[in-house]
Amino acid sequence: MENTFLIITIVVIIDCILFAILLTQNLFTYELILIWMCIFSHILLSYAIFTNNTLLIDISHVLYVFWYFIGLTFSNIYILLLTVMLLIINVILWIIFGDCPMGKFESINETFLVYFFRKVIGINFNILYATIFAYLAKVYYVYKKKNILPEKIETIKEEENQEEV
Repeated sequence: MENTFLIITIVVIIDCILFAILLTQNLFTYELILIWMCIFSHILLSYAIFTNNTLLIDISHVLYVFWYFIGLTFSNIYILLLTVMLLIINVILWIIFGDCPMGKFESINETFLVYFFRKVIGINFNILYATIFAYLAKVYYVYKKKNILPEKIETIKEEENQEEV
């Protein structure tokens, strides 16, 4: 892998942020499970990079892509922002290096899944851009929901208090 130092640096930063989220946020069970799965996949990826195991690198690559699709179900704004940041970094690195920084699925046979990633996602940046905008919309929705909801609750409480008086 050509971008070993860059990938390991990004993985360490992601894991530090994920541990901070684990320690400071109230998360749903599925969010906890997916975060731990992400950290575990990073351990596998790091091992694969240091041992030059292309099969494990490709499996980590597939897990990385699935994170983006599953991630839209998250309700924690910090996880959503982290994912948006990673998508943007991925697009920038893809443009700089001319290809995906994690490689090209070199060791996995040409299955439907790999064909899908290569032909649809790998070539078409519009899907990446659409995913980024979907995440930004989700971030906006979660932000508005968390900021507006307390105001509505306070308004309801004030109306109830006025009715009692």
